[in-house]
Amino acid sequence: MVEDATLIKFYMGLTRRQREVLYWVSQGLTNAEVAGRLCIRSSVVAGHLTHIYAALRPKLYTTPWSLQLS
Repeated sequence: MVEDATLIKFYMGLTRRQREVLYWVSQGLTNAEVAGRLCIRSSVVAGHLTHIYAALRPKLYTTPWSLQLS
């Protein structure tokens, strides 16, 4: 699992708007629904998500994390 400190650092490195987009997507909203809530275009939401995923990817590959099997 990615360390909590790493996730906090990642989250704090996002812009306010990126954090808003991430929140609404994590709540299950589609890009179009997020866009409606934030009064922006769906393409802008997609752009924010692209930047979020690009910033997150190196953290997942360089941070030690464990896989738990039940």
